[in-house]
Amino acid sequence: MQDANTKVDGKETVDHKRKRGSSEFQLPACGDDHGLTTTQNTKDDNNSLKETIKKKKTSNNVDDQKDKEEEEGYTYTENELKSKLRKDLVVICQSLDIKSSSLTKDILIQRIIDAQNKRLEFKLKMVDNNPLYDYNKGLLEYSLPWPIIGRILDLVWTESTICTCYYSSQFVNEMYQKAAPELRSMWEVYKELRMECPMHSYHWVHFNSLDFSETLMLDKNRWRYLLLGLSKRVYQFLTSKHCTSLTFENGSTSWQHITNPYFPIKSPKVVRLQQSEGDRLCALPSPDTTVFSLVEKLQLDCFHIIPPHTKSLPILFKNIKSLTGRNDKMGDIRETKYYTKLYTPQFITSFKNLTSLNCCC
Repeated sequence: MQDANTKVDGKETVDHKRKRGSSEFQLPACGDDHGLTTTQNTKDDNNSLKETIKKKKTSNNVDDQKDKEEEEGYTYTENELKSKLRKDLVVICQSLDIKSSSLTKDILIQRIIDAQNKRLEFKLKMVDNNPLYDYNKGLLEYSLPWPIIGRILDLVWTESTICTCYYSSQFVNEMYQKAAPELRSMWEVYKELRMECPMHSYHWVHFNSLDFSETLMLDKNRWRYLLLGLSKRVYQFLTSKHCTSLTFENGSTSWQHITNPYFPIKSPKVVRLQQSEGDRLCALPSPDTTVFSLVEKLQLDCFHIIPPHTKSLPILFKNIKSLTGRNDKMGDIRETKYYTKLYTPQFITSFKNLTSLNCCC
């Protein structure tokens, strides 16, 4: 029995082992099925994750595009506009102040493109090519507005008749002597800056003196003419506004000086012509001279010329409206003779634009 049992037990053991073996054989199979299922699930999860990421990226791109479009100044391309619905185009038109009622999609797109082009053109003119924008970047130097510059030039020309320094020479020398040694350098610098005064600079260069106790009437305007060399625009401004009156004697030297291309007065409006005692028979310059083309008032002081030069004067001053003849030497028979011969009807009527005539004796 025991053997049988043993056998039985052995059989049972073998059967059990077989069962166990079959179970052990099947377990890996079960394990493989589970592994396949797990791998499949992992792939599905990865695919779904990729799709989620892709959708998120797409959503982010759409959001970024919307953010860009919502930004002020965004420029739409024609393809972008064609891909949008009409209601979206209407919203864009409203942001650009474009009337969009009862307009087709193609017309809306064209209106939007035109508005964008105008905006870009305005930006190019006001920002990209604006000199002030370049100045803010440090590329240009700033200049005062011309009305302010003109006002400064007016004040300098008309009001600066005395020295424009703050202190006199006596005051500066006295302060220099009283100042401490460490402060004397400051007064030395001030003396150098003082040379920039227009009155001082002129007299220092030409006379090597700073003494203004004696005023020379003939020299008070000379330094002003230095302003004419600053620039062409300053020259044109000063000559057209302040250098409009001219007085000179009838002589070959005077005419040569006036007709010189470097003569500062180019377009006088009032001319006072005086007779030179030493050059009575001086000929007038060529009628082609354009210096006197804008003269409106002509005054002849004891002036007389002989034919045929009398015909040159109306041609030279062809646009005058006022003519004044003065003769302070009517007691002199010779002067009276010259005066009466000059102011003849033929001479006066030769001025075609003359509206005023004054003869003073």
